[in-house]
Amino acid sequence: MRRVLLCSGRVAFDLINARDDAGAEAAVVRVEQLYPWPEDQIREALGRYPNATEVSWVQDEPENMGAWMFVHGRLHRLLRDSYRLAHVARVESASPATGSATVHEQEQRQLLSEALDGLGGEPDGDQVAASSQRRG
Repeated sequence: MRRVLLCSGRVAFDLINARDDAGAEAAVVRVEQLYPWPEDQIREALGRYPNATEVSWVQDEPENMGAWMFVHGRLHRLLRDSYRLAHVARVESASPATGSATVHEQEQRQLLSEALDGLGGEPDGDQVAASSQRRG
């Protein structure tokens, strides 16, 4: 397992299904408690994957919304010496939703594809208390 996907909320289920469909070697860790920041629990969860070199925060909200702005600095401090940090999110937007189910489904497929990029195929469609991928 070289990549760990951290996320919060429902997107975890989509990631797990896409990972399984693609046969991708990625761990999905659902972080449900963002405050107080669960640093020890995240460190413990990552410790279960000693071969991991990459950690991505994945959110299905646009890049300028969701938890990324809150978790970025905290993850960077925690991971900077041991992992490559990235994030995957929908493209920045003034609105959290596209207003079109078709566009939403296309964006969701792209989000999942980027999260699993390079890990063994494209997707078809653990819990701790239209997208872009950027290094953290």
